[in-house]
Amino acid sequence: MKCRIVRKKISSVLDGEASELDIRRVQEHTNECDACRLFMESMRKSYHLLDDGFRLESESLVPAIERGIRVTSKPRQTRAWGQKLLVPATVCAGLVLGILLGFQLYHLGFVDRGVESRNQSPAPSYDELGVFESLPEGSMTAQYVNMTTME
Repeated sequence: MKCRIVRKKISSVLDGEASELDIRRVQEHTNECDACRLFMESMRKSYHLLDDGFRLESESLVPAIERGIRVTSKPRQTRAWGQKLLVPATVCAGLVLGILLGFQLYHLGFVDRGVESRNQSPAPSYDELGVFESLPEGSMTAQYVNMTTME
């Protein structure tokens, strides 16, 4: 058997996948050929190193995976009660302020009170209330009020 063919079959012999005939031929050839015998020994050592390394890696890999699972499966930290109530409290405060403002506007006459209120005096205008008297000269709001009240 030629060295080239023997070297191709050495891998299957070491893996235990070769037939009895191939095993016998490789053994006969490696008994006579020093180069192929050295090649087979180095392959055998490589297989052992790979096998040992795989076992070591897999053994060290399991604890690393377990640590990762423990870290990601920690229970969530609960927020303080103040943080939990912040949004609902803000919504409630906004509703209360809106209701109070609506009542104030209603009592001042800015909101239409229905059919019976139309017979009464109209709601006071902004000019009558003096809302825009304290605007700074030249401000955009003052210019807007001047434009809209011009007749």
